[in-house]
Amino acid sequence: MYTIKEVAAEVGESEHTIRYYCKKGLFPFLTRDKNNVRKFSKEDLVGVRIVLCLRDTGMPLSEIQHYMELCAQGASTLTERLKIIRQQKENAYRQMAEFQKKIDHLEWKERHYMELIQTGAEDDCNPIQHK
Repeated sequence: MYTIKEVAAEVGESEHTIRYYCKKGLFPFLTRDKNNVRKFSKEDLVGVRIVLCLRDTGMPLSEIQHYMELCAQGASTLTERLKIIRQQKENAYRQMAEFQKKIDHLEWKERHYMELIQTGAEDDCNPIQHK
């Protein structure tokens, strides 16, 4: 069994965030020991990781909570959960495409600066043109 501190270290998240998500009901599988301390099993880490994955791909916490509630209901919700996961995957692909455009722009800017440094030319693309 893992404490919040151990879970946070295992998944690379802050203890504060894990506690907050516990309070929001995102981990309905949690148990507590005799001292009322939250405990996570090794299997519970799967749930923690999907919550963090959904959050990191932009899903609002209210929708993550709904997803976790569906998970708690069992196999009868598999079709609905599949739809949610597919939709979130598509959102992640869109985000990835947008980030690729930003990376492309940064790479262009890097090449531009390297060329200016090599040639000694003025920066004709300076966002703050000094006159």
